[in-house]
Amino acid sequence: METLDSFSKDLLRETANIMAQKTAHPIETILRQKTVISKPEIMMQKMEFVADSLGQADEVRDSVFIRILGDGKGAAVLLIKPEDSQKLLLDVDKAMRMDALREIANIVAGACLGGIARLLSLKLMQAVPVATSDMSRAIVNEIVSEVGLTNADLLCALINVAIGPENIPLSMVFIFDTDTTNLIISKSKDMTNQ
Repeated sequence: METLDSFSKDLLRETANIMAQKTAHPIETILRQKTVISKPEIMMQKMEFVADSLGQADEVRDSVFIRILGDGKGAAVLLIKPEDSQKLLLDVDKAMRMDALREIANIVAGACLGGIARLLSLKLMQAVPVATSDMSRAIVNEIVSEVGLTNADLLCALINVAIGPENIPLSMVFIFDTDTTNLIISKSKDMTNQ
């Protein structure tokens, strides 16, 4: 992908802001806890650097992976430390915890993707979520490889969330391939008549 101009970067930041806004309500509704969303981060990365750019790539995380289908190609990923997952889902039986994370990720991803799909007149769908617990690097590399995004420039939108009085950290990461990134930029420019 060519280097993005500042206007295109602004359009991608605004897309990430819309996704971030759509993140809080589902989490608050499901968990009945106040949620604070940090300003989303936008990164253009080669596949091999994605995990490192998300931080603490060698730490174990509970994760949920959702493939993005339709007009776009990519993935939505929920990442949370196992001990934070346990605190967040304290009332959920340990055997059901990953199922609960799967459901949270599915609803949040649906809200985020639905928001940008409606705004940009895109058809974005999501596959059945898959949950696992592993090192962040292994999780992200497997996801990127499985979605077929290897050897490409990838757009990563990182949304960090703090949940409840303990500010339990959870991250949602949206990864898009070059064609989807260009489509988002193009549709956004059409809306602004640029």
